[in-house]
Amino acid sequence: MTTGQRIDVVITVFVRLFLAGVFGFAAFMKLRNEQAAQAFAESIQSFDVLSKTDHHHVVTLSTFAVPWAEAICAGLLLLGLWTRAAAFAMTAALGAFMYGIYTVIARGLVVECGCFGDFNFPCDHTIGMCQMYRNGVLAAGCLFLLIRGGGRFSIDRLIAPSASGDDEDATAGSFGGSPTPAATRPRRPETDEAPIPLDPPRSTPLSSGPGEGDSAEKPSKPRWD
Repeated sequence: MTTGQRIDVVITVFVRLFLAGVFGFAAFMKLRNEQAAQAFAESIQSFDVLSKTDHHHVVTLSTFAVPWAEAICAGLLLLGLWTRAAAFAMTAALGAFMYGIYTVIARGLVVECGCFGDFNFPCDHTIGMCQMYRNGVLAAGCLFLLIRGGGRFSIDRLIAPSASGDDEDATAGSFGGSPTPAATRPRRPETDEAPIPLDPPRSTPLSSGPGEGDSAEKPSKPRWD
């Protein structure tokens, strides 16, 4: 393993563990008790995107579906199993959250964020651009895993070692490693026809001495003794 491949492995594992910890903690803070679940439901309603009367069932479904989706995806990212599917699901969820945050900021509403329950480091409880930047960083990490996959130390690698190895070797050059050598060109099949020589032999030499059939002799050079 080259230095570039080692760096690639460390970065991939770090991003996986970081996102697994963030999403797992967010799910725990929403599902730890009934009060936390109720606070998350009120946070969804405060976005004023869904009607409290017409879309009450959607709010109730989201209250429990979002935390459980975060918990399941966190476990998958931790193990490196179906990494791209989990990263895609979280990217879609973060995109929906960012859209909701944008609508709140555009309308000038004062809404408390319930993504992490009572904990909102490094942002405060009121939704603003800080939550937008935070979700943007998480979305960038999910996109990275969506492209790279689980990496070398993952169950995905154990399930399909050849495919995972090819992906890593193909992109190792971007981190300073040696790129995969190109495949050798297949040889042309041999045929019965004789190959055409690049420099065919000449029928007559360019310079030659007098042959046996020469009747005349060259005159000798005069001497100046």
